[in-house]
Amino acid sequence: MASSQELLNYLSQTQISFDDARIQYLKKLSDLTNRNTICYYSGWMQKGGYANSAIIMDSDMNGFMENVYKLDKSKGLDLILHTLGGDVTAAEGIGNYLRGVFGNDIRIIVPQLAMSAGTILSCIAREILMGKHSSLGPIDIQHGEVSIHSILEEVGIAKQEIMVNQASLNFWGDPMIRYPRGFIMHCQKVMELSSELVNCWLNTGDMFKSDSELVKMAKIANIMGYFNNSRDRKVHARHITAKQASEVGLKIFNLEDEQELQDAVLSVHHLYMHTLTYTNAIKIIENQDGRRYIQQI
Repeated sequence: MASSQELLNYLSQTQISFDDARIQYLKKLSDLTNRNTICYYSGWMQKGGYANSAIIMDSDMNGFMENVYKLDKSKGLDLILHTLGGDVTAAEGIGNYLRGVFGNDIRIIVPQLAMSAGTILSCIAREILMGKHSSLGPIDIQHGEVSIHSILEEVGIAKQEIMVNQASLNFWGDPMIRYPRGFIMHCQKVMELSSELVNCWLNTGDMFKSDSELVKMAKIANIMGYFNNSRDRKVHARHITAKQASEVGLKIFNLEDEQELQDAVLSVHHLYMHTLTYTNAIKIIENQDGRRYIQQI
């Protein structure tokens, strides 16, 4: 593996473009696994002021359609995800599309972060490849800067306190009117959808195909309870490690167990991070053949 700084030096010394360098290393990774490889990278860390443009959204489907075009579908798919999350219904559309094209022969590779809706999308995989440096996140989708679980918990506390003491309306009255009619019900429905997607994709995928039905159901229930539990997770941005994800039941392949693969994945990762840092790109969807969809600020 070339380190992040070594790759930056390589780019400077050879004058190779970011695009050409990414494809060079992405092709090496694809040749190593003999699988199709699509990268989905968001630059929210580099361009925080434009974070709303970096989330998973419906327009991403155009990028995935472009990348899937002309691939040899029999080789399956490795999807490299680096995302803070986004619209759960957009993640649903992307996941269903990729399942429709590649069936259950999908692996998700998380080189650093696949949070929130990114974690939900990871459940289309037959296994998730992570390193000690990788993290998933809770699936309680956010509204703005606040998790939906926290909003519903706050509403529940307010209702209980008002029932016990009407004077508490003086405290809860003003905060509560900031929510429009139907908003609380919308939060509940979004939370339900997140759980339904995880349940459906894990049920219909190959992650637990070697388990009995009872064992599979128990694992899925444990996974959903862990990832959709804001009381234990405390904050929406809480990082869930490969070890923790494995312990609750997800099928995790540790990148450290195959050094050549880890080196190839991290080299690709560093090049995408450099591209997002030193160019106007805020989102890149790209495959090993050089097909790409780039969103710029």
